[in-house]
Amino acid sequence: HKWEIDQAAKGRVGEVGSRLLFEGRGGEDQLVEHLMGEAAEEQGGWTYKHDEGSDLRQLFGLLLHEQIFDEAVPDAFFAPSQGAPLDLHAPDFYARRKEGIDARLAQIAAAAPTALAELVRRAFDAHYGKSSAFVRWGEVRIAHCVQLQIVAVCFGGRALAGILLHLAATGVFAGMPDNTMVRAVRPDGVRVSGMEVQRDGSASTNLKWELVECADGPTAARVPLRQTGLLECAEGAAALADGTPLELRSERNRFGVGGYSMAVHLAATGARCGYVGNDDFHAVRAGEARAALADGKWAVDALAAKKWTIAIEDDWTLRGALVEVKSKNDSLWTEQKLWIRSLTDRRFLRYPNPYLFNEDGSPTVDISTAKVAPKRRGKRKAVDPAAASSSSRPRGGKARAAKH
Repeated sequence: HKWEIDQAAKGRVGEVGSRLLFEGRGGEDQLVEHLMGEAAEEQGGWTYKHDEGSDLRQLFGLLLHEQIFDEAVPDAFFAPSQGAPLDLHAPDFYARRKEGIDARLAQIAAAAPTALAELVRRAFDAHYGKSSAFVRWGEVRIAHCVQLQIVAVCFGGRALAGILLHLAATGVFAGMPDNTMVRAVRPDGVRVSGMEVQRDGSASTNLKWELVECADGPTAARVPLRQTGLLECAEGAAALADGTPLELRSERNRFGVGGYSMAVHLAATGARCGYVGNDDFHAVRAGEARAALADGKWAVDALAAKKWTIAIEDDWTLRGALVEVKSKNDSLWTEQKLWIRSLTDRRFLRYPNPYLFNEDGSPTVDISTAKVAPKRRGKRKAVDPAAASSSSRPRGGKARAAKH
């Protein structure tokens, strides 16, 4: 379908030639992508993210990490911290890794929602923090992982495999649609969207998408004790001994992860004796711990951070969609056209992709365009035809979804 938002612009971001601004449902200034996303949320029950395909590219880098960073491929790596192979955009990138990529994509395509969520979580945990041109590691680790899990399960294994294969085979990472949209409905008709987690990774009390604790996580973790030489830590560090009871506290710190750091205090006196490094922030949780002296260096034996995953069942109704949004005088540029044609017309593909189309030729990926512009006549209210229900229209305009 093609979304059409019947609304005129109210101004521009800056000078002539800059982007148009529209009035949002709360009266605030909005760009076209957010205006369209709001309409989809209100009239179709979608949850949207204006990310230009970022989440799908991150899933490419995570789920195909072993294949992308295969060191057996000659002349692709020359530095240990290299974020991508040198042949990423070469015509034979996929061909040089075809066997491994095809096997992994077959696993992804066949995965039910519960299995797919687990594939994402395990890949995320295995590669968290590694140098990658595809993944921008979030400061709140669990929120980042859950977001990618939600996108993966809503698009489904087969559609996701088709998108990942397209990225690998073509090397076209630019031009992906503006908005990534997801929708989940439980068998009882309840829509599930959005999620919130606390900074320490535990589930909050007002979750929209419920999280459950993973049973396979470790119970204890040993991490290095850092910054013992700081003036504020000198007194506490001088009192350390092997086995000294400690207490880990999550404290405000502008140099920490998301403005927080894990400070280490002596349990007996409360004196600070060091910090858990930012790279280990998500490995442990606040609470009781002990000092450990190993090979002449101080470490902390602490409770391992809890691991969480999304609560989902295979009988949920799940949908994902990609929408390219344009205002009145905007038009599609080349890479955007390539993405839309490739995912809607199997004759346009120049390589075999068994996941992008069904046997009858219909696409497995819901990809469309949206236009935000005032209409001269024939204004009418309509909704996403796939939506189970509708609600109020967005402030300042009417939205409708029409067939191509």
